[in-house]
Amino acid sequence: MHNQGKPAKSTKPASGKVLIGGLSEFKPNPYESTKFAGDAISPAVRRLINSVHKDGKNVVLLARRNTVPWFVSFQSTGRNRDLDRFKESICKDLPREIADKASISTIHKYKGLEKDVVIILDAIQRSYPLIHPDWIFTRVLGDHPEKIVDEERRLFYVALTRAVDTLIVITEKGSESLFLNEMTQPTLRKFTAHFGVDPKC
Repeated sequence: MHNQGKPAKSTKPASGKVLIGGLSEFKPNPYESTKFAGDAISPAVRRLINSVHKDGKNVVLLARRNTVPWFVSFQSTGRNRDLDRFKESICKDLPREIADKASISTIHKYKGLEKDVVIILDAIQRSYPLIHPDWIFTRVLGDHPEKIVDEERRLFYVALTRAVDTLIVITEKGSESLFLNEMTQPTLRKFTAHFGVDPKC
């Protein structure tokens, strides 16, 4: 990302992978359509976790807030959309050795940590930048929109740099975070070919 200080230097000789894709590109199979009716994020993330497991790697799911910004089939109240419940839902019938290699967190809580594979769940406009509708009142505290956007950009950068080997970014066509355009375009590849087959099929 531009204007964010000196670029970080890798401690590994080989470059990692950066994969990006819109959730609408994911096509659930009949089993997934039944199990997760109307819900695309859960089966998509399950497939990605399963794909990562085949390489013997650990994975963390990161989100801007402690909720999933997509429709999730288990939700009945806002409280049930929290990240721990989301992970429990997508991992509950996965083999134990797969589920145990997956964790979930907000980006704020994951500062200073890293995993082999990072999946950013919500690289969309309403998450990055996250600006309160009443932002005008924050001017009382000296926060202007530009300052808020800069802080949000730094937080997004934190998320991008938690991956040791592979970074997977989930967005939505037409609602992509403006920060995605600041990433080096040649590094971005669609991840839809990496979904693989759901382990329950």
